[in-house]
Amino acid sequence: MNPNVKIIALDPHGSDLAEPASLNDNKPAKGYQIEGIGYDFDPRVCDKTLVDDWIKTSDEPSFPMARRLIREEGLLCGGSSGTAMHYALEYLKEHKIGKDKRAVVILPDGVRNYMTKFLNNDWMYENGFISEEECVKLNSTNLVENTDWGTNYTVADLPMKETAMLKTSTKLCEAIQSMNDHNQNAMPVTDENGNIVGLVTVQHLMERFTKNKLTMEDPIGKFALRDYRKVSLSIQ
Repeated sequence: MNPNVKIIALDPHGSDLAEPASLNDNKPAKGYQIEGIGYDFDPRVCDKTLVDDWIKTSDEPSFPMARRLIREEGLLCGGSSGTAMHYALEYLKEHKIGKDKRAVVILPDGVRNYMTKFLNNDWMYENGFISEEECVKLNSTNLVENTDWGTNYTVADLPMKETAMLKTSTKLCEAIQSMNDHNQNAMPVTDENGNIVGLVTVQHLMERFTKNKLTMEDPIGKFALRDYRKVSLSIQ
């Protein structure tokens, strides 16, 4: 190895590859979304003796950088490539490495397996990498003027009536009756404190009923759908 060459290795928070081992102590509660890097064991092909410095990484700057590489450089790279480029730039700045030095950044993956993930604005918002306002802005287009009704309205401006709620303790028979009474095929479900914890639909509940997964006397709480999206009243 050329002694003038320094190798910097990246390892996401939640992985155990970095050395010294104390670098691996700060583990995120939800793990990490970047795929293809990081392990909880040492792969035999990983020769740590070649590494001069380890840097622990996180998802937050990685996905935006990968999107930037695609947008500005035309490089169809994946999320871990965003990790490599972001932390390479940070390392160069931190160590004041100037133009007289040459830096090589390895972009280890392509975008093919991530078309519905970080390339998708809704996925970026739902996973906390961009704000709701950014998501709305990115999903809008200025190519054709939108003259549809409601374009300049916020959610708070829409003529909506108050929605009836179900409780987690509501029995299936009562939930079906309530949805029939209110002419709704879906209703929010709240806990004892009135906080929304999910929603139920007639179709979803009846599927569970016909498969003998619940009876008409069972409470609906544990069958509420948790995968729903909150929208603030100020969004247009």
